[in-house]
Amino acid sequence: MKIMSRFVLAGVFIVTTTAGMLVCASSASAVDVVIPDASFKACINERLGQAPDAAITVNQAESLDALECHAKGIVSIEGIQSFTNLTYLMLGNNQINNVAPLAALSRLDALSLAGNQISDIAPLAGLNNLFGLFLGNNQISDVSSLVPLENLEQLSLAHNQISDIAPLAELTNLGFLFLDNNQISDLAPLAHLVNLRSLFLNDNLVSDVTPLANLGALEFLWLYSNQISDVSSLYPAAIRGTEIRGREQTITLPPISAGVVQETPLIGYSGRFDRVPVSPQSGSAEILPGGLSWTYTTSGSNTLTWEWVNTINPPQTIAFSGQIVQESTPSIPPSPNVLPEPNIIPGQPGANGSGQLANTGIADPLPSGILSGALALAGVVLWASRLRARR
Repeated sequence: MKIMSRFVLAGVFIVTTTAGMLVCASSASAVDVVIPDASFKACINERLGQAPDAAITVNQAESLDALECHAKGIVSIEGIQSFTNLTYLMLGNNQINNVAPLAALSRLDALSLAGNQISDIAPLAGLNNLFGLFLGNNQISDVSSLVPLENLEQLSLAHNQISDIAPLAELTNLGFLFLDNNQISDLAPLAHLVNLRSLFLNDNLVSDVTPLANLGALEFLWLYSNQISDVSSLYPAAIRGTEIRGREQTITLPPISAGVVQETPLIGYSGRFDRVPVSPQSGSAEILPGGLSWTYTTSGSNTLTWEWVNTINPPQTIAFSGQIVQESTPSIPPSPNVLPEPNIIPGQPGANGSGQLANTGIADPLPSGILSGALALAGVVLWASRLRARR
């Protein structure tokens, strides 16, 4: 009898406990997700097929694996941390500045935050499953938080405030990289991204493209609006069939005196034997025969232009063009029959001990002792001649 009662009590306990767990689970799933931003909530409810202001349960949040809320006027994404099964999230063209709630979405493999007001991307550092990350048109300057995202194959950082791309050297799986409209000058960190197929670097401060020479997988390389004067290092890429675009370069040369010959700094694919001729656009430039050098007739601002036609791939296209900007200063004609004054070092005689006047490069015709003796003798002769004249 006692044994039977124990089994009955145990059964009651199990049933009671199980029922309690079910009630708790049911209560948890019935809890509403708090989403303060009305525009964000309305977008989620549209995806769920509900009224814009309808309550959203945890169950509903966890049921979504994809969400697009593009250009919805969203300011805050608070509450998104409950959508833990999302793998695809598009939040472009809103007014988002805080991405901290995204840190919980570890299953994401595609995320777009382009066209927002984001400067701090540190909360994204733990999203290791990301395959594609689109952060263009924000206010980002520090990309060090991207180092752990080793699975990234597509990354857009265009239209930001980035100058240092050293952290990107770790992202060796990248195949598509968009870096347009930043402040990048040093491309060395890209030299080992051997899986890159498309690289966009338009509107930066690039002058040296040699780090890109060995990116053998490149199919598209766009370099519009930089400061590139020499593309000879890209010859292997052109031979491999890479489509290269390098138009609208701006080269600023140091000032030069009018009348002095300036050689072109422009070099095409074939190195120093493939120099690029120029044409005058404004100012006083006179182009010398061949178009590879010029002089200025007056002082002032000058602009010259060039267009280099690629004959490799694709043939007969203008792959390299732009303008040269240079100031010309007034020429100073040498004064006739005037020797430069020697720069005598204080505390020393006129000679510096090497047979030359100090800091002039003008040879002293006689050692100082002989010269002094000769001057003394000349003085004696002159005095004697004057004395005879008086007599």
